[in-house]
Amino acid sequence: MSAIKCYQHNMIREILEEPDVIRRTLTEERENIRRIAEDLKDYEIFYVTGSGTSYHAGLASQYALSSLTGIITSTLPASEFHRWVPQNLSKTKRALLMAISQSGESTDIVSAAKA
Repeated sequence: MSAIKCYQHNMIREILEEPDVIRRTLTEERENIRRIAEDLKDYEIFYVTGSGTSYHAGLASQYALSSLTGIITSTLPASEFHRWVPQNLSKTKRALLMAISQSGESTDIVSAAKA
């Protein structure tokens, strides 16, 4: 409760804590990150999808994934995913979909994951 008194808004405290939280997460999850990075090398393209703020998180993820892996990464709104991703993609390229959702129940997200 005292931390809230130090800042006019709790959100400001959380924003200022982000660098330490990210460092701690990267340290604690180092082995998982390495394992996932190794698994990602098998893919030729990443698709990221989400709705609303989850879509915006996907845009940030697109930059990070592309920069860190060198693999083409494309972020699409979940409502548009089925229109832009070719149906025969799985036959031509090894593709990975990262579907971001707060609830995991959004119809558009579930449809994109099934596509």
